[in-house]
Amino acid sequence: GNVLTTVSASNYRGDLVSFLGSGNHGFSVAGNFASSVVDVYILDNPSNVPILLYSNNKPPFGHVDSLTLTNISGWAYAPSAGSGPADVRVDVGGFTGIPQAATNYRPDLTPVVGSPNHGFSIPLGAGSSPLGPGVHTVSVYAFNPNASISSSNFTLLDSTTLNNPAPIGHVDSVTNNQIVGWAYDPNAGAAPIVVDARVNGVPVGITQANVNRPDLQSGLGSSNHGFVINLPRTLVGPNTVTVYAYDNPSNIIVPIGTVTINNPAPVGVLEAANANSISGWAYDATAGTGPVTVQLAIDGAARVSVVANGYRPDLVSSLGSPNHGFSVTTPTLGYGEHSVVAYAVNPFDNSLTEIGSTTFVVPAPVGHVDVISASSVSGWAFDSSAGNSPIDVQVNIDGVSGTPFLANLNRPDLQSALGSSDHGFSMTLNLSPGQHTIDVFAIGPTNGEYTFLGGGTVTA
Repeated sequence: GNVLTTVSASNYRGDLVSFLGSGNHGFSVAGNFASSVVDVYILDNPSNVPILLYSNNKPPFGHVDSLTLTNISGWAYAPSAGSGPADVRVDVGGFTGIPQAATNYRPDLTPVVGSPNHGFSIPLGAGSSPLGPGVHTVSVYAFNPNASISSSNFTLLDSTTLNNPAPIGHVDSVTNNQIVGWAYDPNAGAAPIVVDARVNGVPVGITQANVNRPDLQSGLGSSNHGFVINLPRTLVGPNTVTVYAYDNPSNIIVPIGTVTINNPAPVGVLEAANANSISGWAYDATAGTGPVTVQLAIDGAARVSVVANGYRPDLVSSLGSPNHGFSVTTPTLGYGEHSVVAYAVNPFDNSLTEIGSTTFVVPAPVGHVDVISASSVSGWAFDSSAGNSPIDVQVNIDGVSGTPFLANLNRPDLQSALGSSDHGFSMTLNLSPGQHTIDVFAIGPTNGEYTFLGGGTVTA
């Protein structure tokens, strides 16, 4: 708006002679006007009224050649910049973009604006917000470079509405180890898209929905949109499973289905444990009428596995099928107290669910040596683990092991204390002359360990 100078148009311009009849009408003003708004006026004679002869303060112009969900391309020219670039800005849904210089080579523009480097190609999702699912208003502006925003410094090249339809799909089934369904994006057409499964918010699997599903052909026009996701762990208990599809082209995830399932943990009871056997039952609803495996940890270590397929008619009313019992021989253990924990093994991932625990005692045999003489040894021996059955005893003479034999003689005097009477023993001795040491042992029926009952020294 400031007057820079006033000059006389008196320079010789031979090119004007034919047009004006004389040539002394040229002018030249030296200076750097690259970033300035320049207006050139001619002063009317005789009124001296200024008449605008030239101005570089003209709005930019251009054209949007292509506008898609992923890219905008076209050209923009700012007269004030000459052969230099205009700035282009893309606004999406009210969000103001970042201006970018239109410098791409476009030789087709030279005949129009006198120079070629005025093209632009701006990817959506880089300088602007990604066009996720939904309806978006996209506006493209051209600006005079280094100029304030005013009606004379920018031009709206295009404003349009783009619709990005969201992916669709369905979660058909969720078991305790697999998710099945389909996903489709209209923007991708027949091409598959990526799905992402999460359990209780935690990612568990990602895959392409490219499984052939002929049932989708009539509705979608193509069939390769199914997916199967195998879970890295078995789902036990209540779980919320959500499957997301990746939108094309924004890669924003969109939920296509949520399913809440409850796969109950195995159940069962450890009913009995003693020195002879361990028993109970186990059941897994996901296995139905099929049996599950039970693992027994004895004294803190995994010692025994058994299939719970024993016939238990008492379970039919509660479980619907009977073959879920188990009974296993107790492994050889030392005398004293022992612990056992029973676990039902999940049939899909071998995870363990505790169904019971207890302690039991492996009792040492008891007994007494009633008579030790040079001619015989007698007494009784009993082990509660054997019940009413007799156990073996062994008589060692002078440190030499004898042959085990059953303590099964009738001893009515033992009935009241032991509940049975066939636990006596008697052995005739044939000793050489001299002194001898006699030791009597009861042998444990479950572990074969020896328990000293008594002994002494005799002379033959």
